Amino acid sequence: MRSKAQARVLAALTAIITAMPFPVLGIDSDNGTEFINHQLLRFCVERKITFTRSRPGHKNDGAHVEQKNWTVVRHAVGYARYDTAGELTVLNQLYQLLRLETNFFTPQQKLKSKTRDGAKITKRYGRTDCARIDHMTPAPEHHALATDPAQASGYDSFAEAYSAENETSLNNAYYERPATLALAGDVAGRRILDAGCGSGPLFAALRDRGAIVTGFDKSAGMLELARRRLGADADLRVADLADALPYSDDSFDDVIASLVLHYLQDWGPTLAELRRVLKTGGRLIASVGHPTAEYVIERLSGHRPDYFATYNKTEEWTLSGQATEVSFWNRPLHAMTDALPQPASGSPSSANPNPHRPPVSCSPTTST
Repeated sequence: MRSKAQARVLAALTAIITAMPFPVLGIDSDNGTEFINHQLLRFCVERKITFTRSRPGHKNDGAHVEQKNWTVVRHAVGYARYDTAGELTVLNQLYQLLRLETNFFTPQQKLKSKTRDGAKITKRYGRTDCARIDHMTPAPEHHALATDPAQASGYDSFAEAYSAENETSLNNAYYERPATLALAGDVAGRRILDAGCGSGPLFAALRDRGAIVTGFDKSAGMLELARRRLGADADLRVADLADALPYSDDSFDDVIASLVLHYLQDWGPTLAELRRVLKTGGRLIASVGHPTAEYVIERLSGHRPDYFATYNKTEEWTLSGQATEVSFWNRPLHAMTDALPQPASGSPSSANPNPHRPPVSCSPTTST
């Protein structure tokens, strides 16, 4: 990680939990403030993860973890600290390889048996971590964590129908998706994050153009369809755009958010996360419905919404004969652009004056 800031620690933990081959039931952290904080506690409570801390008042408070500092970390990288973003990238690439070596190929110093033959003692140690997991007794099914229906994605219930509609609809297949691909331009060799990838049509198009694509979506049903389309080796994860993302800092050349931001009430935390995972000089390519068009559609339907308000709207869709409700957040154009991080040069934010507001008074002139 670039630093021990709480947001970065939370993003790293999310990445670890997502990569685990089994549910994480507990986190036992050391006593640093990067762990002992309300943000991580709330993260654990929401996911029903037991959160404890190890040996308070001891310098080696995480002794079972810290014993690996020498055998894993120091053997590979020594004691020097990194100074640049480039060095951090190299370290993260090295740790990915160390993870594979340690978990799959290195037997752990867990004593399995000890025999004595006269003065000679023979010790035998256990398997690799991966092999030990393979020989564990499966947990009873009732011990598995239940899915919280309140946190499940609404798209799971109509994933098949929505995906079929998305393939051929005028708005998606012939308008938004071609426009997004045109904005992306030449993507050969670029690492791209498809945020809210759905069943993977944009992922597939980018990959066909030579991009190295990673995708995530809140809907497990949508991702199952994406795996059918893209293959088992596609880098796909279940993640919520409103939460910390399971990716390291400076991971992607581009982030593409295709018709997904309107599901969020607050864009600020999400845009900050997308900025975190973008490399310096990277691009955010986002598409949303134009607020004027949404306003006109509402007026033609007999409603009188406040264009300048940010408000929730629920629509009923009928897909393949199945009726379902989908919720969006409408907001004016200036609210969208003002939410974007401003560049260091201090470019002015866009103006979108409200005609209902009183005009700004000018300085009075003096008559003679």
